[in-house]
This record gives sequence, C-alpha cells and structure tokens, in this order.
Amino acid sequence: MRTLLTCLFVAIVCAAVGFVSPDQRRGASAMTGLMSPTTCEQRSGKVAATRVVRSTFEPRQANRSANQRMPTRVELKRFRRASRGQGVAGRVTGRFSGTTAEIIEWAAHKWGIDPELLKAQAVAESSWRQEKVGDGGRSFGVMQIKRTIWRGSYPLSRLSTAFNVDLAAAIVCQAYDGRATWYRSEGYRRGDLEGSIGAYYSGRWRDAAGSEYVDRVWGHLAQRTWAQPGF
Repeated sequence: MRTLLTCLFVAIVCAAVGFVSPDQRRGASAMTGLMSPTTCEQRSGKVAATRVVRSTFEPRQANRSANQRMPTRVELKRFRRASRGQGVAGRVTGRFSGTTAEIIEWAAHKWGIDPELLKAQAVAESSWRQEKVGDGGRSFGVMQIKRTIWRGSYPLSRLSTAFNVDLAAAIVCQAYDGRATWYRSEGYRRGDLEGSIGAYYSGRWRDAAGSEYVDRVWGHLAQRTWAQPGF
C-alpha cells in the first residue's frame, strides 16, 4: 500500500509540473500518434470539416477575427510561389472557420494527426493565442510559424488562424512522412512521431531542445491543459 501511494504521489507531482516519464511518453505515443504507422492519413479540407466536433467552447475571444479569416486565392497563390521547393504548400488552404478548438481539430483531421495532440502542441506554442508574436518578431500565431523559415507564410500566418494551424500540421506531417530530407545527416527516419514534433520546435532531429519540447507537449496532452479551468 505504501508503495502504491508513493507511486500515486509521484505521478501527481509529475503531472503538476508537466514532466512526462519515458514510459508515459511511449504510452502517449501509442495512444495518440498519427493515423497510420509511417504516413499521415491525409484528407481533403471538406472531409476534415465533417469530422470536427462543433462546440461553442472558445477560451481565446481575441482570436475571433483571425478565426473567421480565410486566405484568398491570390494570397494562396503568392504563398505557394514564395514557398516553392519547401514541400508543404500544395494542400495548405486555411479554408475553414470556427472556434480555435474547431480550427485545430480541422487541421488535425486534414493531415492525419490526433486532434488532442495538436491541441497540446498549440498550448506549448502559444496557449492558443493567435496574436502571439515570438522569436523577436519572427514567429506568429497559434502555432508560432517562423516567417524566416517558412517562406511566404507571413502575413497570412498572423491574419488567419486556420492558415496558421493548417501549415503547422503540414510541417509535422512532412517530417513524419519522411519528406523532410534535410534531417538525413542527423539520423532522420519516417514514422517517428516524437522526432517530428521535436524538430518542429528546434529545427534539428532528436536534439536536446526538441526532446524538452516533446516533454512539454506530452505534459499538456496528459493534463489536457486546454480543458482546465482558467486556461
């Protein structure tokens, strides 16, 4: 009994500080991962929209304008022209509007990522705040898309929540599918969920910064931070 209570106490403390043990992380990977072992199960934006659980839940009222903003054809054409060669622009449309939670779910379903996992990553990036600007004015929105890395993403990454999250999910999927070939010298392999999430943050494959970021994401996932009072 004493051992059981001790383990329970440790688990509670770990959850409170956002620490995730290797066993917990492996369990979360198996539970939440992407939709298939080594590739993203991609869907059209319209099909993804039918899978969204509609709700009035909106913890970020300040996102309202950006949540309704969808890119025009001219803006998307400009983005695709600027980002040519980066491999993520073809299916990114941002053609969805709704609450912040609905938008994240839509992008997750579109790109074959567990919606809970993408929600947790959005907490780690911005606490779901589309107005957030980070990295000295280089990163924008809910998923902190870095304009100096993802060419042509700005200003849509700031103006449209759906575009921002759509592009972010495409970036994760690209790495997971084995198409982020610039990581090859770092031991890159397809189907590595933790590596894909960590590289989104650090820009390196399986480095210390990426691993710390994965711990934070998995901590938010375990706690469902976005559903907690006061979020």
